[in-house]
Amino acid sequence: MLKSQTSEDQILLAHTASWLSERGVSKQRFVEQYLLPSLREAELVTEEPSIADDYELWFQSRKKMVTAMLNCKQNIPLSWKWPWVVCMPEPYQYRCRQELMALNNSLYLPLPKGGDIRMPTVSTLSRLHKEFADVVAASRPAHDGMLDQRDEAAELEDYADQLLDLIESAAAELVNIQMGTGIIPRREMIALLNERLKHD
Repeated sequence: MLKSQTSEDQILLAHTASWLSERGVSKQRFVEQYLLPSLREAELVTEEPSIADDYELWFQSRKKMVTAMLNCKQNIPLSWKWPWVVCMPEPYQYRCRQELMALNNSLYLPLPKGGDIRMPTVSTLSRLHKEFADVVAASRPAHDGMLDQRDEAAELEDYADQLLDLIESAAAELVNIQMGTGIIPRREMIALLNERLKHD
């Protein structure tokens, strides 16, 4: 997990920077192949020219503007937040959504695509396995059976973060079960999860 960020812009930029660096994506490719198509789909690009020469000038101005955003010299428009998130591939998008929700004191509990009851949904069991492995890897503070002030604060924070990630993944899988099959295990717990989703 990335170092805790304090604003939505910082969260977006941190995960975007990780993605571009780790996947070798240039800023031009990011703008042209990822961000602009997402903004078009959200109907946030309305003045796009059709003539080639005009388009090249227009595109270069958009690239310059986005580069300023990536370099923290210009704020990201609020209306761009979710199109920007959506254009990220996994796992960057998932982590970005998690941190955006955490910034607003909420857990990220994604609903399966489609949203209709008893529609086939994709299990997130592989993510649960990973999150549990991360919990075990970060569990050093609990190895002596006690959690107290003698434990390292940084290790405790990491352990707590990994536990929260596991809770989010487990809750998401419970929603998958309900949406995919109609089965509602422990009705009271699912009711609480659904209520939380409404508030989010």
